Amino acid sequence: MKKLLCAALAMLLVLGLSSCGKNKEEEVPVDMPEKAPINDVLTIYSPLPQELLDAAVAGFEEKTGIKTEVVCDSADALIQQLNTEKDTPKADVLFGAGAEVVHQFKTLFSAYESTESSFIDSKFASKNKLFTPLTPMPIVLMYNKEQTTRAPEGWATLINSSYNGWVAFANPEKSGTSYTALCVMAQTKETGPEYIEKLALNLDGKMLDGISDVYAKVAEGEFAAGITLESSVKKYLDAGYENLIGIAYPKEGTTAALEVSAIVEGAAHKEMAQQFVDYVSGEDFQKTLVQQFGLRTVRTDLSDPDGLTEKKDINFIDYNIEQAVSGRTELLKKFLDAEKKAAPNKEEPPKQ
Repeated sequence: MKKLLCAALAMLLVLGLSSCGKNKEEEVPVDMPEKAPINDVLTIYSPLPQELLDAAVAGFEEKTGIKTEVVCDSADALIQQLNTEKDTPKADVLFGAGAEVVHQFKTLFSAYESTESSFIDSKFASKNKLFTPLTPMPIVLMYNKEQTTRAPEGWATLINSSYNGWVAFANPEKSGTSYTALCVMAQTKETGPEYIEKLALNLDGKMLDGISDVYAKVAEGEFAAGITLESSVKKYLDAGYENLIGIAYPKEGTTAALEVSAIVEGAAHKEMAQQFVDYVSGEDFQKTLVQQFGLRTVRTDLSDPDGLTEKKDINFIDYNIEQAVSGRTELLKKFLDAEKKAAPNKEEPPKQ
């Protein structure tokens, strides 16, 4: 089974992601926009996978005639570059970074309300217009059906003694998904800040290095359950592993890790950047995200990919992103201090 899973994982890593009509009764002739001058190039910084990035850029250039230049790197590296260039920005837009990263470095970005904002689900919108959401990826519980006979119901399940040493969780200092999950637990009434220390202790000294380790090791049966993104679990289910892998949405509440677009403060091509933001949050490209990449849409007038739990059936908390950013140091210290106290003691899996 492990050889089969390893082969599937290799395939998934190759194929996967870390991606107004006018009134017909009164048609008025309008001047067509001129093509952008050859030296008027929109510069996009992005950490997104190449295939998704290529689809966005090609569609945008075809629709607007605006030429683009793309710089690809990790989100951390791009933020560092933006900070270095803040006095004379070279980039116009950051495409596909996490919402919390944009909030953490908010002085690097300029507020903008997209022309598509009325179609964007309010639970994902930026209250201060600092970013425009691209796609929401709910944080979920992935579980191995050979290691536990019942799906974990929520966050509380993971601190049960039967799960001691059997919970896959990535280091929240390195994983944005893990840190966001901690923030959800801290902000949720049924769990609260005290839960953070209990979870750390129940990891039993087996905290993982990265988020990719979480879904890989749960799939292999090394852990019974793990905290990860819905999109990661979906790849296994789409590949035919529904008899081995399950997905659960915490009953106490969760949030979605948001990939977003943000306009760089002092951008040389601000209006072009706004057009790009409007395009990637618009109906055409959002359909591409759903149909070609199997990602959820942020729009209320489109449906998510088949097979996913409807957003209305997921308990999304009122996630306080400002609190998540400002309280990062304190929350990480609370968790990591507790995690260091845990001693490895892996027993039998939780056959509930």
